[in-house]
Amino acid sequence: MIFFLRPTTDSNESPPLGLFGVFALALAIGVILSFLWVGNLRRVAAAPGWPTVDGRVTASSSMTRDKYSREYDVIADVEYTVNSQKHELFAMEIATGVSPAEAASKLPARGATIKVWYDPADPERSTLVAVWSDAHSWQLWILIGSWGVVVVTFPILCWRLRKASQGILYGAD
Repeated sequence: MIFFLRPTTDSNESPPLGLFGVFALALAIGVILSFLWVGNLRRVAAAPGWPTVDGRVTASSSMTRDKYSREYDVIADVEYTVNSQKHELFAMEIATGVSPAEAASKLPARGATIKVWYDPADPERSTLVAVWSDAHSWQLWILIGSWGVVVVTFPILCWRLRKASQGILYGAD
């Protein structure tokens, strides 16, 4: 693994950690975003086939991602009952990346009734969104892209490691 870390002295050589850096960055992005997004993407994809129940909004909010953004996210906390058992959702997505006017129109009032899709096998697993949106597509493509880079670079790194173990260092003079 030393050949990945050696400093370069000639400007014609590839930068240190080039391919390995791309692999490590793509792996880190893939792992982190999978942890953050996969559960929500799976719920939204499965939700159209789930039964629904009316829930009561206990809190709701619309916010921008940063002070320069003109896109808003709308979230809500909701209580709902399935089979006489009370469940709660916290900070669940209602809309993502919408205009300020659309965010205001989608923001439910406290105490309002809202439709909740729930997994019949596990009513605790539920969502307020059962429609695949552009934001979900972007998240999926970013995940596929980062894991695709990992899949493409890993065999190349293995091949380079094998060659290095045979004494052949690529990029070395």
